[in-house]
Amino acid sequence: MSATDTPVDDDDDDNYIQGLLLTILAASSSRPSATGGEDDDDSKNVGWQNVPGGSHVRTLDETNFQETIKGNCCVLVFFHAQWCKYCGPIKPVFADVTASLQGSHCIVAAAVDCTDDLELAIQCNVHVLPTMMFFWNGELRETVQYQGDWSAEDMRLFAVNTSAAVHKPKKVCKIGGVADKKYRGQGKTRKNLKFRKKKIKKKKSVLKQ
Repeated sequence: MSATDTPVDDDDDDNYIQGLLLTILAASSSRPSATGGEDDDDSKNVGWQNVPGGSHVRTLDETNFQETIKGNCCVLVFFHAQWCKYCGPIKPVFADVTASLQGSHCIVAAAVDCTDDLELAIQCNVHVLPTMMFFWNGELRETVQYQGDWSAEDMRLFAVNTSAAVHKPKKVCKIGGVADKKYRGQGKTRKNLKFRKKKIKKKKSVLKQ
């Protein structure tokens, strides 16, 4: 079993306990800061700075989450926590995936540390950690949750394939050998044009007789 595999035994118990823990901690308004002092923007999610490829991961919290989701077409978000025993080994894998997505894909890679931002995780319907979600069209409702193995290749394919599906035109038709997007009402206009041509041909044949 690789370091990124989640053990099969006791998965249901772990998920149940994590769900309870997320709910209880989110409801607690007096929980201590993960840094041991007051929360501030400079101290949140600093763990990515020491992870290879972590410079490509945008750290999100309640102050910039909505802005990031609404300001970008595709956002891949990794939800993790310091107390989650499975999150630690997967963090460098996620960082490696985000590095491979740079330049060739319009995907913003980001992460939310649920140690500090539990309320945000609950709002996004995160019930177990780690969780990876793909947000698009600037809507929290437009999401796809990753369900595969925590391997770099599977995670990368999920991000690439989901992005491709989001940007795929609904229907394509060929005009003069060139593929064009078919917009609403376009097909109907062409049908009317063909019908008019037929009527003109019929009128010409009648006049010749």
